[in-house]
Amino acid sequence: MILFDYWQKIIVLLKITASALEKFRPIVNKSITTAITDLTQESLVDEANEEKSKVIITTDEELKAFEMTKELLLKAHKDISNVDYKDTVSYFGIYNR
Repeated sequence: MILFDYWQKIIVLLKITASALEKFRPIVNKSITTAITDLTQESLVDEANEEKSKVIITTDEELKAFEMTKELLLKAHKDISNVDYKDTVSYFGIYNR
């Protein structure tokens, strides 16, 4: 009889837990979704701020590479009037406008 009472209490607890779970499921889902959205947004904002705070430094080596590129184009009889460069935090690019 004691074992039966024990299992009966467990079944009652499981029913309460299941009904409580169903009751709070939408609230928990919304909370988790909001938390994930907030974390993602915070991460993106932090990353954008980090990029803005970095100083772009054009090195002598990059400028020499740009000049060498223009010289090679001149030797190949190409118009260099539209050749320019763009320096960013992560790369130095030479392009023809």
